[in-house]
Amino acid sequence: MSCYQIVYKSRATCEITPDVLDDILVKSNSKNYRLKISGLLVYKNNHFMQLLEGDEEEVKNLLAVIQGDQRHTDIEIVYTADGVERCMPTWAMGFSMFGFADSVLSNRTFHIPMDKTEELCESMQQDIGLAFSQFFAS
Repeated sequence: MSCYQIVYKSRATCEITPDVLDDILVKSNSKNYRLKISGLLVYKNNHFMQLLEGDEEEVKNLLAVIQGDQRHTDIEIVYTADGVERCMPTWAMGFSMFGFADSVLSNRTFHIPMDKTEELCESMQQDIGLAFSQFFAS
């Protein structure tokens, strides 16, 4: 089934601890599941990159909410596409992180180890994979 996709990156405005990330992920996972939105959130060196995919109106509405979140700034849209296949069809919110390997987050069902995330992103559509590859390299 085709969908709308958007990838954005942003910079955290506050200290991002495992508890802050856990709060973001639990709420996002629940909301995305309800809205039939899938995606992937990656956190690295005080920056986020996220893929959201689903119904165009739902994704754009969710992005507007995300843009209003005071925990990050410098939000930059790096990719959009419409009428494409989902990259993350079974994940309401897959998540990967650098720097918190031994935290409670690594035991969450939606956690993807970073090495697997890099492999996953390499297999995504060319432009999405390239955007995430550049993020990983930074």
